[in-house]
Amino acid sequence: MYCKLCELRLRRGLRPDPACLECRHLSARAEAKPIPRLEGARTGQGTPRPLTMRFFDSPERSASAERLRGHLVCSRCRRLTLPSAARAAEDRVFCESCYLHLPLCRSCGERVISESEGGSVLCPSCRVNTSACERCGEMLLPEELYRCDGAVLCESCYDGLDECDLCGSKVYLVDETALSLLCSECKTSHAVCELCGAIDELAATESAEGHTVCLGCYERLDDCEDCGEAVFAHPDDPLRVRLCASCLDSYVPCDLCREPIPLAESDRYIVDDRVLCENCYDDLPECEQCYSHFFPDPKEERGETVCAVCRDRFTACDRCGRRICFTDAYELDGQLLCDVCNARASRR
Repeated sequence: MYCKLCELRLRRGLRPDPACLECRHLSARAEAKPIPRLEGARTGQGTPRPLTMRFFDSPERSASAERLRGHLVCSRCRRLTLPSAARAAEDRVFCESCYLHLPLCRSCGERVISESEGGSVLCPSCRVNTSACERCGEMLLPEELYRCDGAVLCESCYDGLDECDLCGSKVYLVDETALSLLCSECKTSHAVCELCGAIDELAATESAEGHTVCLGCYERLDDCEDCGEAVFAHPDDPLRVRLCASCLDSYVPCDLCREPIPLAESDRYIVDDRVLCENCYDDLPECEQCYSHFFPDPKEERGETVCAVCRDRFTACDRCGRRICFTDAYELDGQLLCDVCNARASRR
Protein backbone atom coordinates (compact mmCIF):
# COMPACT_ATOMS: atom_id res chain seq x y z
CA MET A 1 0.00 0.00 0.00
CA TYR A 2 1.51 3.33 -1.11
CA CYS A 3 0.85 7.00 -0.47
CA LYS A 4 -0.38 9.35 -3.20
CA LEU A 5 3.10 10.60 -4.11
CA CYS A 6 4.43 7.05 -4.51
CA GLU A 7 1.37 6.12 -6.58
CA LEU A 8 2.10 9.01 -8.94
CA ARG A 9 5.66 7.79 -9.24
CA LEU A 10 4.41 4.31 -10.17
CA ARG A 11 2.10 5.77 -12.84
CA ARG A 12 5.06 7.59 -14.37
CA GLY A 13 7.09 4.37 -14.42
CA LEU A 14 9.30 5.29 -11.45
CA ARG A 15 10.02 3.25 -8.36
CA PRO A 16 8.33 4.33 -5.09
CA ASP A 17 10.47 6.00 -2.45
CA PRO A 18 11.79 3.20 -0.14
CA ALA A 19 12.32 5.72 2.72
CA CYS A 20 8.78 7.13 2.60
CA LEU A 21 7.46 7.17 6.19
CA GLU A 22 3.87 7.65 5.07
CA CYS A 23 3.88 4.40 3.06
CA ARG A 24 5.13 2.53 6.10
CA HIS A 25 2.46 4.13 8.23
CA LEU A 26 -0.32 3.20 5.76
CA SER A 27 0.91 -0.38 5.52
CA ALA A 28 1.01 -0.75 9.31
CA ARG A 29 -2.54 0.64 9.62
CA ALA A 30 -3.84 -1.66 6.91
CA GLU A 31 -2.45 -4.70 8.71
CA ALA A 32 -3.72 -3.59 12.13
CA LYS A 33 -7.32 -2.60 11.39
CA PRO A 34 -9.59 -1.40 8.55
CA ILE A 35 -9.53 2.21 7.45
CA PRO A 36 -11.94 4.27 9.60
CA ARG A 37 -14.71 6.26 8.04
CA LEU A 38 -14.57 10.02 7.88
CA GLU A 39 -16.27 11.55 10.91
CA GLY A 40 -19.72 12.80 9.98
CA ALA A 41 -19.61 11.26 6.45
CA ARG A 42 -22.92 10.24 4.92
CA THR A 43 -23.59 6.57 4.22
CA GLY A 44 -24.06 5.33 0.63
CA GLN A 45 -21.75 7.92 -1.00
CA GLY A 46 -18.94 5.81 -2.47
CA THR A 47 -16.19 3.96 -0.67
CA PRO A 48 -15.13 5.05 2.85
CA ARG A 49 -12.29 7.56 2.96
CA PRO A 50 -9.59 7.86 5.64
CA LEU A 51 -9.63 10.73 8.11
CA THR A 52 -6.29 11.97 6.79
CA MET A 53 -6.30 12.69 3.03
CA ARG A 54 -5.05 15.02 0.35
CA PHE A 55 -7.15 18.09 -0.20
CA PHE A 56 -7.85 17.42 -3.88
CA ASP A 57 -9.89 14.38 -2.69
CA SER A 58 -12.08 16.64 -0.50
CA PRO A 59 -13.34 19.62 -2.54
CA GLU A 60 -15.48 20.96 0.29
CA ARG A 61 -12.43 21.18 2.55
CA SER A 62 -10.11 22.55 -0.09
CA ALA A 63 -12.59 25.35 -0.76
CA SER A 64 -12.16 26.65 2.81
CA ALA A 65 -8.36 26.28 2.81
CA GLU A 66 -6.09 29.28 2.33
CA ARG A 67 -5.06 29.59 -1.31
CA LEU A 68 -2.59 31.76 -3.15
CA ARG A 69 -2.36 31.74 -6.96
CA GLY A 70 -3.73 28.21 -7.20
CA HIS A 71 -1.57 26.83 -4.39
CA LEU A 72 -2.41 25.90 -0.80
CA VAL A 73 -0.54 27.56 2.09
CA CYS A 74 0.93 25.36 4.85
CA SER A 75 -0.54 26.50 8.18
CA ARG A 76 2.75 25.90 10.00
CA CYS A 77 5.68 26.98 7.77
CA ARG A 78 3.56 29.13 5.35
CA ARG A 79 5.10 27.32 2.40
CA LEU A 80 3.12 27.10 -0.85
CA THR A 81 2.02 23.57 -1.68
CA LEU A 82 0.30 22.04 -4.67
CA PRO A 83 -3.17 20.66 -3.92
CA SER A 84 -2.00 17.24 -5.03
CA ALA A 85 0.79 17.27 -2.41
CA ALA A 86 -1.06 18.97 0.47
CA ARG A 87 -2.03 17.05 3.59
CA ALA A 88 -4.81 17.66 6.14
CA ALA A 89 -4.79 17.19 9.89
CA GLU A 90 -7.66 18.42 12.08
CA ASP A 91 -9.01 20.51 9.14
CA ARG A 92 -5.72 22.35 8.67
CA VAL A 93 -3.42 22.27 5.64
CA PHE A 94 0.21 21.12 5.91
CA CYS A 95 3.00 20.51 3.47
CA GLU A 96 4.57 17.06 3.23
CA SER A 97 7.47 17.90 5.57
CA CYS A 98 5.41 19.54 8.33
CA TYR A 99 2.78 16.82 8.13
CA LEU A 100 5.29 14.02 8.72
CA HIS A 101 6.63 15.85 11.81
CA LEU A 102 3.21 15.85 13.49
CA PRO A 103 2.75 13.28 16.31
CA LEU A 104 0.47 10.29 15.86
CA CYS A 105 -2.64 9.68 17.92
CA ARG A 106 -1.85 6.72 20.15
CA SER A 107 -5.39 5.37 19.68
CA CYS A 108 -6.24 5.60 15.98
CA GLY A 109 -2.90 6.60 14.46
CA GLU A 110 -4.10 9.90 12.95
CA ARG A 111 -1.86 12.94 12.89
CA VAL A 112 -2.39 15.31 15.83
CA ILE A 113 -1.62 19.03 15.84
CA SER A 114 -1.35 19.54 19.59
CA GLU A 115 -1.15 17.33 22.65
CA SER A 116 -4.12 17.06 25.01
CA GLU A 117 -4.12 17.54 28.78
CA GLY A 118 -1.71 15.38 30.71
CA GLY A 119 0.75 15.10 27.80
CA SER A 120 -1.27 12.43 25.95
CA VAL A 121 -1.17 12.45 22.13
CA LEU A 122 -4.81 12.04 21.10
CA CYS A 123 -6.87 13.37 18.24
CA PRO A 124 -10.09 15.31 19.01
CA SER A 125 -12.37 12.36 18.12
CA CYS A 126 -10.52 9.98 20.46
CA ARG A 127 -10.18 12.63 23.16
CA VAL A 128 -13.95 12.64 23.68
CA ASN A 129 -13.90 9.04 24.96
CA THR A 130 -10.99 9.53 27.40
CA SER A 131 -11.04 9.78 31.19
CA ALA A 132 -8.53 11.45 33.50
CA CYS A 133 -6.60 9.51 36.13
CA GLU A 134 -7.67 10.75 39.55
CA ARG A 135 -4.08 10.68 40.85
CA CYS A 136 -1.78 11.94 38.08
CA GLY A 137 -4.34 13.42 35.66
CA GLU A 138 -3.19 11.42 32.64
CA MET A 139 -5.80 11.04 29.89
CA LEU A 140 -6.80 7.38 29.50
CA LEU A 141 -8.62 5.48 26.79
CA PRO A 142 -11.40 3.03 27.80
CA GLU A 143 -9.09 0.04 27.30
CA GLU A 144 -6.30 1.63 29.39
CA LEU A 145 -8.11 2.62 32.58
CA TYR A 146 -8.30 0.71 35.87
CA ARG A 147 -11.10 1.08 38.42
CA CYS A 148 -10.71 0.76 42.18
CA ASP A 149 -13.27 1.85 44.77
CA GLY A 150 -15.07 3.88 42.09
CA ALA A 151 -11.91 5.76 41.05
CA VAL A 152 -10.41 5.78 37.54
CA LEU A 153 -6.63 5.21 37.55
CA CYS A 154 -3.84 4.61 35.08
CA GLU A 155 -1.75 1.45 35.19
CA SER A 156 1.19 2.98 37.08
CA CYS A 157 -1.01 4.58 39.74
CA TYR A 158 -3.03 1.37 40.09
CA ASP A 159 0.13 -0.67 40.65
CA GLY A 160 1.21 1.78 43.37
CA LEU A 161 -1.94 1.30 45.47
CA ASP A 162 -1.83 -0.51 48.82
CA GLU A 163 -3.21 -4.02 49.03
CA CYS A 164 -5.86 -5.43 51.32
CA ASP A 165 -4.33 -7.30 54.27
CA LEU A 166 -6.94 -10.04 53.95
CA CYS A 167 -7.44 -10.78 50.23
CA GLY A 168 -4.61 -8.82 48.61
CA SER A 169 -6.79 -6.74 46.28
CA LYS A 170 -6.01 -3.07 45.62
CA VAL A 171 -7.41 -0.39 47.93
CA TYR A 172 -7.87 3.26 46.84
CA LEU A 173 -9.74 4.67 49.86
CA VAL A 174 -7.28 4.22 52.73
CA ASP A 175 -8.03 5.02 56.38
CA GLU A 176 -4.77 6.43 57.73
CA THR A 177 -5.80 5.82 61.36
CA ALA A 178 -6.61 2.12 60.86
CA LEU A 179 -4.05 -0.41 62.11
CA SER A 180 -4.90 -2.83 59.26
CA LEU A 181 -6.11 -2.26 55.73
CA LEU A 182 -9.25 -3.82 54.28
CA CYS A 183 -10.87 -3.39 50.88
CA SER A 184 -14.52 -2.40 50.55
CA GLU A 185 -15.61 -6.00 49.90
CA CYS A 186 -13.81 -7.45 52.94
CA LYS A 187 -15.22 -4.71 55.19
CA THR A 188 -18.69 -6.18 54.72
CA SER A 189 -17.74 -9.45 56.47
CA HIS A 190 -14.66 -8.57 58.55
CA ALA A 191 -13.56 -5.83 60.94
CA VAL A 192 -10.24 -4.50 62.26
CA CYS A 193 -9.64 -4.25 65.99
CA GLU A 194 -8.94 -0.60 66.79
CA LEU A 195 -6.54 -1.54 69.60
CA CYS A 196 -4.32 -4.32 68.25
CA GLY A 197 -5.15 -4.27 64.51
CA ALA A 198 -6.29 -7.92 64.35
CA ILE A 199 -8.69 -8.85 61.52
CA ASP A 200 -11.67 -10.93 62.65
CA GLU A 201 -15.11 -11.75 61.38
CA LEU A 202 -17.86 -9.38 62.46
CA ALA A 203 -19.45 -12.07 64.64
CA ALA A 204 -16.18 -12.45 66.59
CA THR A 205 -15.84 -8.78 67.57
CA GLU A 206 -17.27 -6.65 70.35
CA SER A 207 -18.10 -2.94 70.66
CA ALA A 208 -16.65 -0.68 73.36
CA GLU A 209 -18.01 2.86 73.37
CA GLY A 210 -18.80 2.50 69.65
CA HIS A 211 -15.33 1.17 68.75
CA THR A 212 -14.76 -2.31 67.29
CA VAL A 213 -12.36 -4.52 69.26
CA CYS A 214 -11.47 -8.19 69.12
CA LEU A 215 -12.46 -10.59 71.90
CA GLY A 216 -8.93 -10.70 73.33
CA CYS A 217 -8.73 -6.93 73.78
CA TYR A 218 -12.33 -6.72 74.98
CA GLU A 219 -11.63 -9.08 77.88
CA ARG A 220 -8.69 -6.92 78.98
CA LEU A 221 -10.63 -3.64 78.99
CA ASP A 222 -11.46 -1.93 82.27
CA ASP A 223 -15.02 -1.48 83.46
CA CYS A 224 -16.34 2.02 84.01
CA GLU A 225 -16.27 2.90 87.71
CA ASP A 226 -19.74 4.43 87.44
CA CYS A 227 -21.85 2.43 84.97
CA GLY A 228 -19.74 -0.72 84.59
CA GLU A 229 -19.57 -0.57 80.77
CA ALA A 230 -16.35 -1.43 78.94
CA VAL A 231 -14.00 1.55 78.61
CA PHE A 232 -12.30 1.99 75.24
CA ALA A 233 -8.68 2.57 76.31
CA HIS A 234 -5.56 0.55 75.63
CA PRO A 235 -5.14 -1.85 78.57
CA ASP A 236 -1.35 -1.38 78.58
CA ASP A 237 -1.55 2.40 78.96
CA PRO A 238 -0.81 3.29 82.60
CA LEU A 239 -2.47 6.71 82.25
CA ARG A 240 -5.77 5.44 80.86
CA VAL A 241 -8.99 6.84 82.32
CA ARG A 242 -11.20 4.23 83.97
CA LEU A 243 -14.44 5.97 83.01
CA CYS A 244 -16.46 5.69 79.83
CA ALA A 245 -16.99 8.74 77.64
CA SER A 246 -20.55 9.39 78.87
CA CYS A 247 -19.59 9.21 82.55
CA LEU A 248 -16.39 11.22 82.02
CA ASP A 249 -18.47 14.37 81.53
CA SER A 250 -19.12 14.48 85.28
CA TYR A 251 -15.45 13.92 86.19
CA VAL A 252 -12.09 15.56 85.52
CA PRO A 253 -8.99 13.35 85.16
CA CYS A 254 -5.89 14.14 87.20
CA ASP A 255 -3.17 15.65 85.02
CA LEU A 256 -0.54 13.28 86.46
CA CYS A 257 -2.11 9.91 87.22
CA ARG A 258 -5.42 10.32 85.23
CA GLU A 259 -7.42 9.42 88.30
CA PRO A 260 -11.03 10.68 87.87
CA ILE A 261 -11.92 13.61 90.10
CA PRO A 262 -15.56 14.67 90.62
CA LEU A 263 -16.38 18.11 89.25
CA ALA A 264 -17.38 19.30 92.70
CA GLU A 265 -13.85 18.56 94.00
CA SER A 266 -11.87 19.57 90.92
CA ASP A 267 -10.98 23.04 92.31
CA ARG A 268 -9.45 21.79 95.57
CA TYR A 269 -5.99 20.94 94.31
CA ILE A 270 -4.87 23.16 91.42
CA VAL A 271 -1.19 23.85 90.83
CA ASP A 272 -0.07 25.95 87.83
CA ASP A 273 -3.59 25.66 86.33
CA ARG A 274 -3.34 21.85 86.46
CA VAL A 275 -6.00 19.82 88.27
CA LEU A 276 -4.53 17.18 90.61
CA CYS A 277 -5.88 14.51 92.86
CA GLU A 278 -5.06 14.55 96.57
CA ASN A 279 -2.30 11.93 96.35
CA CYS A 280 -0.44 13.69 93.52
CA TYR A 281 -0.84 17.03 95.32
CA ASP A 282 0.75 15.66 98.50
CA ASP A 283 3.68 14.23 96.51
CA LEU A 284 4.70 17.69 95.27
CA PRO A 285 7.33 19.63 97.28
CA GLU A 286 6.22 22.47 99.54
CA CYS A 287 7.74 25.95 99.30
CA GLU A 288 9.50 26.95 102.52
CA GLN A 289 8.58 30.59 102.01
CA CYS A 290 4.88 30.59 101.02
CA TYR A 291 4.15 26.95 102.04
CA SER A 292 2.40 26.20 98.73
CA HIS A 293 2.97 23.12 96.60
CA PHE A 294 4.74 23.59 93.27
CA PHE A 295 6.14 21.65 90.33
CA PRO A 296 9.94 21.57 90.63
CA ASP A 297 11.89 22.99 87.70
CA PRO A 298 14.08 20.22 86.20
CA LYS A 299 16.67 22.85 85.23
CA GLU A 300 17.14 23.95 88.84
CA GLU A 301 19.30 22.03 91.27
CA ARG A 302 17.74 19.09 93.04
CA GLY A 303 16.30 19.56 96.48
CA GLU A 304 14.98 23.04 95.65
CA THR A 305 12.34 23.99 98.22
CA VAL A 306 11.30 27.38 96.85
CA CYS A 307 8.68 27.87 94.19
CA ALA A 308 9.26 29.97 91.10
CA VAL A 309 7.29 32.93 92.48
CA CYS A 310 9.28 33.08 95.70
CA ARG A 311 12.52 32.48 93.82
CA ASP A 312 11.97 35.80 92.06
CA ARG A 313 11.12 37.60 95.30
CA PHE A 314 13.98 36.29 97.46
CA THR A 315 17.75 36.18 97.19
CA ALA A 316 20.67 34.93 99.30
CA CYS A 317 22.98 37.06 101.43
CA ASP A 318 26.37 37.33 99.74
CA ARG A 319 28.15 36.79 103.08
CA CYS A 320 26.20 34.32 105.19
CA GLY A 321 24.02 32.77 102.48
CA ARG A 322 20.80 33.28 104.39
CA ARG A 323 17.70 33.70 102.19
CA ILE A 324 16.31 37.22 102.40
CA CYS A 325 13.64 39.20 100.58
CA PHE A 326 14.84 41.74 98.07
CA THR A 327 13.03 44.52 99.94
CA ASP A 328 14.94 43.60 103.15
CA ALA A 329 18.39 43.45 101.55
CA TYR A 330 21.17 46.06 101.97
CA GLU A 331 23.70 47.01 99.34
CA LEU A 332 27.31 47.48 100.42
CA ASP A 333 30.24 47.66 97.99
CA GLY A 334 28.24 45.87 95.30
CA GLN A 335 27.05 43.09 97.64
CA LEU A 336 23.52 42.30 98.90
CA LEU A 337 23.57 41.73 102.66
CA CYS A 338 21.02 40.74 105.23
CA ASP A 339 20.36 43.01 108.23
CA VAL A 340 22.71 41.04 110.51
CA CYS A 341 25.67 41.13 108.09
CA ASN A 342 24.98 44.75 107.30
CA ALA A 343 25.04 45.68 111.02
CA ARG A 344 28.38 43.86 111.50
CA ALA A 345 29.89 45.61 108.51
CA SER A 346 28.67 49.00 109.79
CA ARG A 347 30.45 48.58 113.16
CA ARG A 348 33.83 48.08 111.50
